[in-house]
Amino acid sequence: MRALGEMGQTGKADLQERGKAWVESMLARFGPATDRAQNITTLEFEKPLLELDKRIKEVSHPPPPDGL
Repeated sequence: MRALGEMGQTGKADLQERGKAWVESMLARFGPATDRAQNITTLEFEKPLLELDKRIKEVSHPPPPDGL
């Protein structure tokens, strides 16, 4: 196997594409916990922090002006 410095431009591009595909597959498999936030068990000391985070999100996204 040739060293990375000896690879041609097409070899480097192929390697980058495979690396990008690998990262995307890992992110899809082990993505952020925000997608599964309802399934997370919280400890007692974390509950005030979660409530504060919830309030911050509510304030950050105010309801539409028509009140719906």
